[in-house]
Amino acid sequence: MEEGKCFIGLEIGSSKIAAVVGLQQQAVIKVIGFSERKILPSDEVIKYGNIENAQITCERISEVLDDLAKDFERADYEFQMNTVNINLANLSIQSQTKSGKVVTTAGMNRISQEDINKLTEDVIRSHHLAPGYTLVHALPKDFYVNEEKTMAHLVGKIGNVLSGDYSMITTKSDNLNNLLECVNQVQAKGKSTGYLKVDNIYLNTVADSCALLNNSAQEPFTKKDGIAIVNIGAEMTQISVFHGNTMRYQSILPIAGNTINADLEKTFGINFQEAEMLKLVCSTMMDAPVEEIPVVVIEKKLGMPSKEVYLRNAMLVIEWRLKEIAALVHAELHRSGYKSHLQNGIVLTGGTAKYDKIVEIFNSVIPNGAVRKASFNNAIDFGNFTDLRNPKYSTLLGLIVAPAYAFDRRVDNKVLTPKPISNRYPEAPQPPKPTTPPQEDKPSGFSRFLGSIFRRNDLNDDY
Repeated sequence: MEEGKCFIGLEIGSSKIAAVVGLQQQAVIKVIGFSERKILPSDEVIKYGNIENAQITCERISEVLDDLAKDFERADYEFQMNTVNINLANLSIQSQTKSGKVVTTAGMNRISQEDINKLTEDVIRSHHLAPGYTLVHALPKDFYVNEEKTMAHLVGKIGNVLSGDYSMITTKSDNLNNLLECVNQVQAKGKSTGYLKVDNIYLNTVADSCALLNNSAQEPFTKKDGIAIVNIGAEMTQISVFHGNTMRYQSILPIAGNTINADLEKTFGINFQEAEMLKLVCSTMMDAPVEEIPVVVIEKKLGMPSKEVYLRNAMLVIEWRLKEIAALVHAELHRSGYKSHLQNGIVLTGGTAKYDKIVEIFNSVIPNGAVRKASFNNAIDFGNFTDLRNPKYSTLLGLIVAPAYAFDRRVDNKVLTPKPISNRYPEAPQPPKPTTPPQEDKPSGFSRFLGSIFRRNDLNDDY
């Protein structure tokens, strides 16, 4: 771990664009800066992970980073803000299994780290992408030495043939390029010049795991014995399953917190912001006795009559939609094949995970699920930014943890960034080319002869 190195995480989501700065310090990442801008569906910034309006997206990113830069200026802290780590989540993400095999090169027929790295490079190089798709991660699953499966302590194993299976995670190139262009068109901040550069791109599910889980067997939220992370965001619910210290399955569902807001809007005839406030009020009243649940009055503008909403009815709308989300998550866990192997249960994160009774609702739908809300691992020192101890910031915080720690202890972090990122900077304006007056063609001898005839004053044009 490189002491004193800074990482900037930039999360571009459907409900917020946020940035955080982390400093490597005494084996932890200390948060030293944070900024955020709220995003509404009416802003049309990003929808299901795809950029809708590039100009507004660039403006919001620039505003967030400007706030960060001003904070550092006030603290008289010189800081260069020219590289960021960004998140990625959209409905086009796919995963295929790719296998590879190499012959060991170390003496005495033992597996070396060089053999593992060579296998990883061969798998990445030989993977054939579908047209229009880009490789995002190449995550190892299982390794075999002389065709015998091995889970841990791969280096030093006796054998002369190493093979392995990898999850090749891809996304549509257009979606990724649009995201990169928006980031690359933002001016660098602080003491830096030029445009922002993207260092790493992490799936939301990968970033979540880096912020919430730890490879160590001593950690309560370990990947080793099986655990699932369910991130219920604004527009998408993202599911990732870990077992044996690696990601085994990931899936994205187009249903999440904004779906609940849409239900409240249609049921009670209110707008999105009012539905969001109603959802928050319902969350605080979940444990109240039925007879004490009040009727809330939503004042309308432009002389429109106010709306009376019985909170108990709103709670039922929210509860049944959450039960549907829980049922869909349950189905995905069964589809993964690891439902019965999740000894460490299911962790809920994302903005919707703040809902008070969400754990109770999920446990009622997923029997023996051992569902609980997320808590961050001890690799993060929040310092003065204790408000970030909120499940909606798990992806953001993972963006500063991921580059500093090994995602899979068997391989280096090249599996997270298997190929160089093609940053797409705007073209610099070209200076205008100097203009030269047109050169008159010199007439030939015959042309001069004809010209002398037609210029004669005594030429008679009458017929």
